[in-house]
Amino acid sequence: MPTRSIPRQPTNQVPPPPSENGSTRAEPYYCPFCGEQEFVPVDEPGRYYCGSCNRRFEVKMLGLGK
Repeated sequence: MPTRSIPRQPTNQVPPPPSENGSTRAEPYYCPFCGEQEFVPVDEPGRYYCGSCNRRFEVKMLGLGK
């Protein structure tokens, strides 16, 4: 017997407020290289500079799934 999927009900969730740099995306909590939390946003949204390991890194969405 085929299964029927139940349609999702729309939610009335309020989107998160923009961060300091104006982005609504999640921001990293620590540097991916050294693990410290001593980094600051630079240049464009999604780019950061870590003062602990003196590196710059970028966080961006590549897509969903395969």
